[in-house]
This record gives sequence, structure tokens and C-alpha cells, in this order.
Amino acid sequence: MIEQLSVSPTALSAHAVGEAATSARIGAHAIATDLTPLALTFGLIGADFLTTLGRVLDSRRARLTAVADRHLALSGDSAAAGAAYTGVDDMSATALSIAGGPGVEADS
Repeated sequence: MIEQLSVSPTALSAHAVGEAATSARIGAHAIATDLTPLALTFGLIGADFLTTLGRVLDSRRARLTAVADRHLALSGDSAAAGAAYTGVDDMSATALSIAGGPGVEADS
């Protein structure tokens, strides 16, 4: 049983920023590759090789895109969690201040 929970909105925000940056770095590598210029180099003999290479590069791009998307989702989830915790904390502080009557101040 959890008796006490402490959340740092600053840490959640930093985590969100870090995940977004990681997503951008990974996503930058998920680019389509044009193999057309290589067709002249490899000719008809290399057509099977270029077809296979194209499939491998497409698969790589899809996997990198999926990983980048997951990091971006984690970024959004972390930012939303920070906002939710802060919102509930502020709402609770207001409720406690009202319940305490005049002269009671909520800690910020």
C-alpha cells in the first residue's frame, strides 16, 4: 500500500522534453531512400539486389518511425501526467483552504 506519493512536475516536464528530443533524433534517421541512382550502377544484374535492399531499407524506416512515435507518445503522456498532478494538487490546496475557513492559506 502506498502511504505517501511525491511527484515532481519539473522532473516530469524534463522527462517529456527528453522523450520529445529522442523522438526527433530517431525520426531524423527514418527517411526514405531513393535507389534510382543505383540502378545505373548495378544494371539488370543487380535488380534483385536493389529490390531486396529497398525492402530492407523500408523495413528499417518503418521500425525507426515506430520507435520515434513511441518516444513521442511517452513525451505526451509525461507532460499530461505532470499537468494532471499539478491540477489535482492545486484543486486540493484550494479545497483545503476553503474547508479551513478564513485565514488559512494553502501552501504553493
